[in-house]
Amino acid sequence: MRCLIDAKRRYARHWLLEDATESEYNFVVSEAKLTDEQRQILEDTIKGDLQVKQSFTRHTDVSSIKRKIRKVYDKVYKVLCRHFEVTL
Repeated sequence: MRCLIDAKRRYARHWLLEDATESEYNFVVSEAKLTDEQRQILEDTIKGDLQVKQSFTRHTDVSSIKRKIRKVYDKVYKVLCRHFEVTL
């Protein structure tokens, strides 16, 4: 079960970083209904900011940044399944 969840998150991350056009990216992010904080964490992750650096700038623990980015990937994967017919 955990392997399947991790595979879905890896797919969502790969799609965001490699496969998505700008318009697709904007569509998926808006459809996923991310909070402002989640959107900022996603953008920082895409830019290549390390989770440790993000935790310092947000005054939170690294584990909370990891948890939030996992939730973002889960939401993105659900949108991909709904609109782009992706299945694992």
